[in-house]
Amino acid sequence: MLFTAALSVLALAGCSAAPTSSGTGGTSAPAQPSSAQPSAAQLRELLAARADAVLAGSAAGVAATEAPGAATAVGGAATSLPWVQWSYLEPVVVGSRDGLVAVRATLGFRLDGDAGATSEQVQLTVRDVGGRWRVVSERTDGAGAAVWELGDVDWAGGDGVSVVSVGGAGSARTLLAAAEQAQRAVTRWWPSSSTGQPVVVVVPGSDELAGGLGRTPASLDGLGAVTVTGPAIDGHAASRVWLARDVVRGLDPGELQVLLRHELLHAASGSPGRAGVPLWLSEGVAEQAGWQAVRVGPQVWARDLLAAVRRDGAPAGLPADADLSPRAQSLGRHRGLRDRRHAQAPDDVVPRAARLRAARGHLHGVGNVGRRGRRASAAHLREPEP
Repeated sequence: MLFTAALSVLALAGCSAAPTSSGTGGTSAPAQPSSAQPSAAQLRELLAARADAVLAGSAAGVAATEAPGAATAVGGAATSLPWVQWSYLEPVVVGSRDGLVAVRATLGFRLDGDAGATSEQVQLTVRDVGGRWRVVSERTDGAGAAVWELGDVDWAGGDGVSVVSVGGAGSARTLLAAAEQAQRAVTRWWPSSSTGQPVVVVVPGSDELAGGLGRTPASLDGLGAVTVTGPAIDGHAASRVWLARDVVRGLDPGELQVLLRHELLHAASGSPGRAGVPLWLSEGVAEQAGWQAVRVGPQVWARDLLAAVRRDGAPAGLPADADLSPRAQSLGRHRGLRDRRHAQAPDDVVPRAARLRAARGHLHGVGNVGRRGRRASAAHLREPEP
């Protein structure tokens, strides 16, 4: 199975490999490799040089490790990001055909601020060019595409958080101030984090969000924000807050704060269900931290739960993760509220909640609450707005 997959990669790479030029201006056949496959030492030397170039942010250095006509995202978007680790671990040859050699390796990478390194399997194709092995193609082999494979990236680092924007030149700096504000609020709720400095990844739309997560656009059902934690090499994986630009574009500054604070709280706690943090605690604190940005308290965002407790009494025990499905519980409410949002007063909580549901899909229900209700719920909030 693995060899068959390798041959598929080789076939695709063969279609994109460019022929070498002859000294007379004509075109000659590709140079024949000095041996059928690169040795382990040759592979390590090639990939070490490639990793050094990425760490140096040198697109030219990456290009020097590639065959003529190669086109990889590593030499473009990847070199635009501030890596503190980028290494190809345990490269092995998995197949060869027509002078092209398929290589599989584990890529370990870590952005500046991450608590630890994340790993992805990568597939590379290499060939001999004038006696030296060079890369023809490279792609990650996880469920989703790596951020540098989604398009050109723009990066901005700030106080406790950074932003990576895909396909939006200059837009990372635009979102950074809001992300910094949200992160300051989150650290007051969850002071320590096992995932280091969070990174907000903004992609153009739902298709790119689905691609990055390894899901279909239909499965997202309008979801515009997701927090994920990658597989760790050293036990300290980094969290990423993924946002779809076209879904969250309609949020006002307060609504954006609700969204960012909720997702950044998940990043701080290690994402729901991870690091021993139960889902009821992670979601509950994230809801409280998020809604506080617009002075909405649990009397509003947890009104259905409070009503159930008043009616039926307190539950016998705390719920298990499997007992909770925040997204499913909220979608029906979202669809009802979304149709009504344009008929509400500008300061009403309902249109705000409707837009947030469209963006995140698992904010719990709020009712039709105007100024009086917002003032009442704000009386129960203790933390001053930054």
